[in-house]
Amino acid sequence: MRTARILPPTVAPASQQDAVARLAQDLVTARTDAAKRPDDWLALEKIATLSMAHARLTGNYGDFSAAGAALDRAFVASGPRAGPHLTAAAFAMQTHRLGAAEAMLAEIDRYAMPAEAEIRAEAEAMRGDIALYRGRYAAAARRYDAAEALAPSAGLFARRAMLDAYLGQPDRALAALDHAERTGNFTTPQAAAGLKLQRGTILLRIGRWDDADRAFAEADALFPGYWQIEQNRAQMTALRGDIEGAIGRYRTAIAHGGAPETMDALAALYRARGDHARADALSRQAADIWDARLKAFPEAAQAHALDHYLAFGPTARTLRLALAGFHARPHGASAIALGWALLANRRADDALRIAQAVSQSGWVSAEQHMLAADAQAMLGHGDEAAEERDKAAAINPRILDRRSALIWFGH
Repeated sequence: MRTARILPPTVAPASQQDAVARLAQDLVTARTDAAKRPDDWLALEKIATLSMAHARLTGNYGDFSAAGAALDRAFVASGPRAGPHLTAAAFAMQTHRLGAAEAMLAEIDRYAMPAEAEIRAEAEAMRGDIALYRGRYAAAARRYDAAEALAPSAGLFARRAMLDAYLGQPDRALAALDHAERTGNFTTPQAAAGLKLQRGTILLRIGRWDDADRAFAEADALFPGYWQIEQNRAQMTALRGDIEGAIGRYRTAIAHGGAPETMDALAALYRARGDHARADALSRQAADIWDARLKAFPEAAQAHALDHYLAFGPTARTLRLALAGFHARPHGASAIALGWALLANRRADDALRIAQAVSQSGWVSAEQHMLAADAQAMLGHGDEAAEERDKAAAINPRILDRRSALIWFGH
């Protein structure tokens, strides 16, 4: 397999630290330019674009506020039938607001002059993403087909890879990533690492731990210091049985990103080894961050915050978050999360119905069968529970390994 050709470090940042520093400087320049041209919506759009990129790199929700404010000002400056609609749609997708994204994409269709093929392709791809998150998987595939007909891209093949993985076709998903790497010339180290990170996530879902570990290591070599890669490497270190090594890696990821989900993963690891004092302290720290994020950008925070409350409580809050997350994005992952919340609240019948609905939708994962197994067991149906566990193991042979309890990311 050929790998993507990557821009040299002199052109593209070669590490998380370099990329953050570059973005910080670019933001200073963009704000200076926008101050000189207050009526130029393109200058304001650039601030939003850079703020969104900074959010992806750092996990800082403050960047969402900066991006949203810049976009609001840009639309005031742009007037009707113009403005940063594609960027606003991307911002809405990044903050998990599907309706807002859809509204922005509809505005592009109203332009007096048709948008360029690349813009229309990205708009179609985003519509595919919206369909996927609404649980309309066939519609998502059709949108991706339409986008590819307009302007194929490495990013589009990466989107196809995740759809294929969700629908139980991991070989097709990995082949799509191969295609993305072959066609993704002139990509940045960060983008190339993102493909490796995605590959590792797909491999983890089907129990190929060693292959996933290699993919995450390759991502780290391409773009060192990125906290999302580091937390996945920490997780794989824990799965190998090196708990002290995993703790060290998680601490590094927290230092680089400060993400509450990384804190949760480390807290769970502390708890697994019996260090309840450290686990409780760290989970409380994470809870404070989750509470702030849920107030500022609830849709963006709901899914990960739900993982926190399922693990650390209080149980009563899990169902409210799960229902809100499912209402915002009713696809397989949020449905399964709702199932776990129902089970945590002793509603096994409802959890089982959710698991069965997920299976009927075309979504394929070991986790939906483990949800069904636990629901059947709670209902006293031992044979049915065993059958569901067998189905889970057929998808992911490692799902019944007790070390799977250490998996926080990529489930």
